[in-house]
Amino acid sequence: MTIRIYNDRIEFSNYSLVITPRGLSLNVSNSNTTGNFAASNIAASAVFFQGDDYGFAAGGTVTPPETYSNVIDKFPFAVHYNFIDVGDLTVARKYGAGCSSRLNGYIAGGTTGTRSNTIDKFTFSSARNATDVGDLSAAKEGGAGVSSSTSGYVMGGLNTPGSSVTTIEKFSFALLIVPVL
Repeated sequence: MTIRIYNDRIEFSNYSLVITPRGLSLNVSNSNTTGNFAASNIAASAVFFQGDDYGFAAGGTVTPPETYSNVIDKFPFAVHYNFIDVGDLTVARKYGAGCSSRLNGYIAGGTTGTRSNTIDKFTFSSARNATDVGDLSAAKEGGAGVSSSTSGYVMGGLNTPGSSVTTIEKFSFALLIVPVL
């Protein structure tokens, strides 16, 4: 499948994910179907990643009462077990955009009660805490994370109450190298 990334949209298969002033719009070609999502409603509490044998979830909230989580959880696909805590994000937060390379997961932005611009990186291969490897151009929460084989993208989100972000930010996985300790 070919994925085309433009300044205001991502096209794949028969779909086009478009950033609008009100959020994201999912359009299906050869169909009259369009789904519109407000930017504040597109983020999940925790961000999930998929590998070959395991999936990962990072951040989110725990309720009641609502508290922010910094936990990176891993879960096996082959059997039904509970999540395994394999590390922590650099700061507890929710509504971060999740991206992944073949070897690592990334959480970009989010909120701790205050919006964040931090990009955290964690490895899929071992239990380690995440490392702060960069910053988005502006603090934002609720952006949609998308990955190519070489880069992560954060589309849309919120930067102030009621103010939607209509940009797509790109960060290279190759430039975000974490030294092995």
